Amino acid sequence: MNRRLHQHTPEPADDHFDSLVRNAINFLRKSVQELEKFPKYSVIHFYMALELFLKARLLREHWALVVLKVEKASLQAFQNGDFVSVTLDECLQRLETIANESLLPHEYECFRTIRDHRNKLVHFFHRDYQPPIKEKIFARIVSEQCKAWFYLHRLLTTKWKIHFVPYLKQIARLEKLIHRNQHFLLSKFKALAPEIKEAKEKGISFVVCDVCRYESARIKKLLNPLFEQNCLVCNWHSHFLKIPCPQCEKSITVWPEGDGECKDCEINICLDYLLERLGPDQHPKEESSIAPLL
Repeated sequence: MNRRLHQHTPEPADDHFDSLVRNAINFLRKSVQELEKFPKYSVIHFYMALELFLKARLLREHWALVVLKVEKASLQAFQNGDFVSVTLDECLQRLETIANESLLPHEYECFRTIRDHRNKLVHFFHRDYQPPIKEKIFARIVSEQCKAWFYLHRLLTTKWKIHFVPYLKQIARLEKLIHRNQHFLLSKFKALAPEIKEAKEKGISFVVCDVCRYESARIKKLLNPLFEQNCLVCNWHSHFLKIPCPQCEKSITVWPEGDGECKDCEINICLDYLLERLGPDQHPKEESSIAPLL
């Protein structure tokens, strides 16, 4: 079915895809520029960018999927922009059921949080955004946008890279722009520095957070080989596995989003390998009946 959709997608869809992506890039750039002086509009424009990127990926399957009521989709109306497009939830559902592009639960939650803030600002009001806005609110906005961009950037540059190759340079510039605009998180990191130092002295491990880029992610071992990571600055939370490389036995970190790779041996650890090591039909939190991993 997907092959047929790709083969019969009208050429104008490519032009619409380009327009969607370029609009998304422009909105995201605007969001970063507005963050400090106009945080309300920064949130609105950030969400618009997020939604456009997701719709652009859906458009790659077929132009009609972007229309809310597919059964009433008209190519002429689509080309004229005279139609009601899918909501965020509809878009994510179609990506999963039709394009086989399912997002992880925490990605869904993060994107919907941005959506909910935007809806309150546009359709009613959001008490937190009434001036004067407190610094902790700014920090939360930056934190939420950093997390949402981290998940979106990962999709655009890895899982969906084949669709966004022509825009990778612009996406890279956005990445730099977003991470330069984190002085509110920097203030929080400086405030937490004594606490982090004290925790390190007690033997608690910290690593550089993938989202905010500060060495503020606290590592905790739950049950071998399962660990959790909590960032004290941006509040990013994730679980991961640590397993030995089957060749050199050095530790490999495997995140829930993808496979793990040994940097020395360049061996990829796939899901089938993990299932074999952990045991069939077993949960990572449970003891493996096959063999301990560490």
